Amino acid sequence: MKKTKLFIAILLLTARFMVAQTATNFNCNDCAGTNHDLFTELNAGKVVVISFVMPCASCIGPTLSAYNEVQNYSSSNPGKVLFYIADDYGNTSCASLTTWCNTNGLGSVTKFSNTAVVETPYGAGGMPKILVFGGPNHTIFYNQNGMDVAAFNSAINSALVAAVGVKEYSVDNFKLSLFPNPVKDMKATISYELKTSSPVAIEIFNTKGDLAMSVLNDQQAIGKHLQTIDVSGLAAGQYFIHLKADSKTDYIKLIIAE
Repeated sequence: MKKTKLFIAILLLTARFMVAQTATNFNCNDCAGTNHDLFTELNAGKVVVISFVMPCASCIGPTLSAYNEVQNYSSSNPGKVLFYIADDYGNTSCASLTTWCNTNGLGSVTKFSNTAVVETPYGAGGMPKILVFGGPNHTIFYNQNGMDVAAFNSAINSALVAAVGVKEYSVDNFKLSLFPNPVKDMKATISYELKTSSPVAIEIFNTKGDLAMSVLNDQQAIGKHLQTIDVSGLAAGQYFIHLKADSKTDYIKLIIAE
């Protein structure tokens, strides 16, 4: 009997702290009176970052770090990555939350103090709790109590890929092209141009935003480049090739034929 009770207790505790894999929608006004619907924003191809705060002193550093990382996407993906601050239980006045943001260099950030936007659906509490949402499936790509810069940026990159949807490419920073496409012989070549010498990262993501393959991570010189990719390890279907260099990012659709 004792073992049975212990097993039930473990199950209940596990269920209590299970982390949601998809976002919980909200439709409400921010502290400035502007209405937001989370799912509408995600369906429109936006990536949404939310930092839940009490607010508290320990919330400042990680939240500022997340905000600064989001600003790095303003040139490569203008208007795509949105940053919000929300009171954890929606029970702090907007005036108090605004004062805290103004005091800590976050005055221009969109702020929520509304019981429609709370951290409760996203697992165990912690300050701050930072989340990254993206894609038409309203996927959670990052859910941590605190800030891991590498994991956070990886999550945003994955969310941006998921947000691309059916577009052939995102922007044209590098004159990115792919041939052949669809790929039938298990090898494809990417062509791109660099305006400056810079570190280049090329990765392939599936339509869920999961990393399927890392192709290149290396310093490259200015000029035109050709990169051959062996995709024999990938199943037939649709993917997105993600190229990042010089703080800019492009995506292009890859189709692997049966």
